[in-house]
Amino acid sequence: MSATVVGGFYKKDEEPGFCFDHPHVSTKFTFLHFYCPAVLSLNGIDVQTEENACIIYKSGTPQFYKALKGELVYDYIKFEADEDFFFNVDLPFDEIFYINPSNEYKTQMKFITWALTEKLTDQSTSIGLACANVMSELAEIRRFSSSKIKRENEINFKLGILRKKVKQNPEQWNVNLMADDFGLTRSHFTNLYKDHFGISPADDVRNFLDLKARDLLVSTDMTVNEIAELCGFTACENFIRSFKKSNGISPLQFRKQKKPDA
Repeated sequence: MSATVVGGFYKKDEEPGFCFDHPHVSTKFTFLHFYCPAVLSLNGIDVQTEENACIIYKSGTPQFYKALKGELVYDYIKFEADEDFFFNVDLPFDEIFYINPSNEYKTQMKFITWALTEKLTDQSTSIGLACANVMSELAEIRRFSSSKIKRENEINFKLGILRKKVKQNPEQWNVNLMADDFGLTRSHFTNLYKDHFGISPADDVRNFLDLKARDLLVSTDMTVNEIAELCGFTACENFIRSFKKSNGISPLQFRKQKKPDA
């Protein structure tokens, strides 16, 4: 696939206050990639974007864009193409999408910028192919990003379910069991868990055990031995030592503070 490119630039830099407002119908496609937060108009509504937002204005769509604040830094390609140009490329028109620019994308955009200024030889065919390569690369980036986001959402959901089960019965869990339940090695699971929740699974289990112990001390008249057993400790002394390390006082002292009449 190819296209007739009439304009393009890699990392074009506009002064603060610049605003592109083209309300008239254009006969060309315009691809835009913004390196900074921007404001775009879609169906007459101003939409604020984050950095690395993209849009392909379809032929016939009015165009409006500006930086949210400060300088506007962006890539653009203005081109003509028939419908077959996009036949094997899954890209939306007149819709914002986000990318993490790849090296291939940057290479093709740099080539287009250079070739459009090359006046000694006719570069139109090569520029058109580079435009097609940019579109293909954008589609690939979007597919990868979508798959990655879906995978991350699934992992986050599974982590949330697992943590809920651990919180309900912390005495039944340890890091090895959690890693086995998740289907990962202990080290891989520990890193993943800590990255997601900001706490290691071992510390999280200890915190949940401590919460359960404190709740039982305040809400029941169970003995310390009974509470230690419910919290999964085989020796009451170990429970007392663990509780005191977390709370600074013994279980009985904690109970007296929270239940003065006990």
